Amino acid sequence: MPAADEKPAVVVLGATGNQGSNVVKHLYAAGWCDIFAVTRNISDQRSQQLPQVFPGVTMLQGDFEDKESLAAAMRGPRAPGSKRRVLVFAMTTPCLASSGYAVDADKEIVCGYAMIEACHETKVDHVVFSSVANCDRADAPSYHQSKHKVEEKLKKSGLPYTILRPVSFLEIWARLAQFRYTLALSLFHPFTRSFLKPVRTSAMRASRAWSREM
Repeated sequence: MPAADEKPAVVVLGATGNQGSNVVKHLYAAGWCDIFAVTRNISDQRSQQLPQVFPGVTMLQGDFEDKESLAAAMRGPRAPGSKRRVLVFAMTTPCLASSGYAVDADKEIVCGYAMIEACHETKVDHVVFSSVANCDRADAPSYHQSKHKVEEKLKKSGLPYTILRPVSFLEIWARLAQFRYTLALSLFHPFTRSFLKPVRTSAMRASRAWSREM
């Protein structure tokens, strides 16, 4: 690992969401990197609370629908002339605030491509992309196939990368069903039935992908 004053920087996209916030939590506990948390609105309550819960975390503004804002966030950890390693935790969602959180797989692809282009333009050192299990199957839902297209874009980008393919998260289904986890099982799409993991598993796997390089 670099010296203490040259800690790697991890830029966490979607830092106030389910996956991003768990990545921040896991990295903060591990202590091997400086954390730069990217969120669409750094003035909202959740964004304000994050550095209070995790002192030292730097909040950066970045909008999935604005490539330049993402690129600016990824440049943030590096001072001019710095060779600091910048690692990125990336994810996409078909449910963007601008669409009223309606599912829009096509927009997810556009935003995912822009995100990868921003990573490429800023020459980040490694991207961990959290996709979804079985997204390459012909019978996958459109909002899973969209993630596969983003995966393919990442593979062709020339960037060092790790792709995670988590299954359905317990927390999401429990919240949607407003029941206990076990009662939410009956609501699963057949495509994902019987596969459940807590969201923290993605955070742990992302950290492991980077730690192998340290």
